[in-house]
Amino acid sequence: MLSLALTSWAQPIDDAHATLAQASSVTPLVFPTRGVVPIGYAIFAFALGGTVGLMLRKTLAAVAVTLALVVAAQVGAVELRPLIAEPVHRVTALTAERVGMIEGMNDVVTKVEAWPSEADSWQLSNTIVTTPGGPEYRGPTDQEKCTPDCREWLGAQRLLQEERYVPAGNFWLAQWRELGILITLAAALSLISLWWIRRRPA
Repeated sequence: MLSLALTSWAQPIDDAHATLAQASSVTPLVFPTRGVVPIGYAIFAFALGGTVGLMLRKTLAAVAVTLALVVAAQVGAVELRPLIAEPVHRVTALTAERVGMIEGMNDVVTKVEAWPSEADSWQLSNTIVTTPGGPEYRGPTDQEKCTPDCREWLGAQRLLQEERYVPAGNFWLAQWRELGILITLAAALSLISLWWIRRRPA
């Protein structure tokens, strides 16, 4: 239950961090350290270690392989997590207030970025387009219309902000689903261990 206590204790810190740095408990670095997911990884690691130990029958090798596989599972989970976290796809009109960083070189605009609609979300993609699903807008072709500080002009061009993100409100949904997956994997590993024990000659 330590992870749940940590989640409760860190909630004010996570909220402040979300406001200041556009990051929250649903982002990849924080998510696996909060809620019930750490419990799932502990159960999964225990079952995995037992299975690997039975197969290798060498303590140091089993520990090393288990550690590597657990790390690989956590890295892979970052790529798979959006599938269970139900990300939101949102297309809204770009206003001058939403224009964020404008990158340029030699007074030529090369990239336009916008602030996220929800600061405490996990942004999977955030692009400026002219049509939904279209190519990313990288600035005016006529540079005299716009300089690297041209938010008002950009806001009047009927551009669109297309986002795909996991809202903070989906934190517990993703937590319980990932826990379920980890427990299922742990159960499967336990069955493999039992099968391995039974097939070994006495």
